[in-house]
Amino acid sequence: EKKIPMVLEFTPCWIKENGSYDYFKLLLCYSVVYDLSEAKPTPIEFNEVVLKNLFDKYYQSTIFFTDLLFLYNE
Repeated sequence: EKKIPMVLEFTPCWIKENGSYDYFKLLLCYSVVYDLSEAKPTPIEFNEVVLKNLFDKYYQSTIFFTDLLFLYNE
């Protein structure tokens, strides 16, 4: 099984509008996420709480999106 990194634009207002939040839960198979909008992106252990926190952070912000890099730990 290949463990391919993935970069996605993460826009919570569109996710909510389209009812696609549950589809993002499919990404929980990845173990690490990087928020590429951060000045120095650092690895964050990815889980459902982190997904919710990222959603809330960008849903309630004037910067309403980010790019997220998803990786598997080896």
